[in-house]
Amino acid sequence: MPTKRLTDQFVERVPPPSRGRVEYFDAAFPALSLGVSEHGPKSWSIFYRVSGNPRLRRYKLGIYPHIKPAQARLLAIEVLDQVRSGTDPGALRTQPRLSSSPDIGSIDALVGDYLRQLTMHLLQRTSVQPRQPSTVARLVHPARTPRIPSFVLAASDQGGWRA
Repeated sequence: MPTKRLTDQFVERVPPPSRGRVEYFDAAFPALSLGVSEHGPKSWSIFYRVSGNPRLRRYKLGIYPHIKPAQARLLAIEVLDQVRSGTDPGALRTQPRLSSSPDIGSIDALVGDYLRQLTMHLLQRTSVQPRQPSTVARLVHPARTPRIPSFVLAASDQGGWRA
């Protein structure tokens, strides 16, 4: 695995390998890597170990050009801070996204559950840029949601929901 100084110019110009995938590690930030595949996509990853576990883990940060090298380093620092505090960021991604048995009996409850999940997703996402809580609150503010008449939902015999 080659070690290079991952600058904007290098990342932009690095050619894809003839076969497979090549990982370029950053000389300034050794745990950060840029993966380049034969098909052309370039993706950022960080490698880490969780305390008490010798296994090396990979956490994907996102793809280039959406994430530039400077942004990738900042995201990598955030991930490593989580690891230092005892949290495994990879395990957080594998948690179920939906609650196992949502208590949904009306459209209002369904929309409320969706907005809660959307808020959590926007606060936790790291693929582009983490959002500030004030921005998320503005995006999912109740005044921006459409007025939906309340209906009582019931499970239908054919599967799914009916009003």
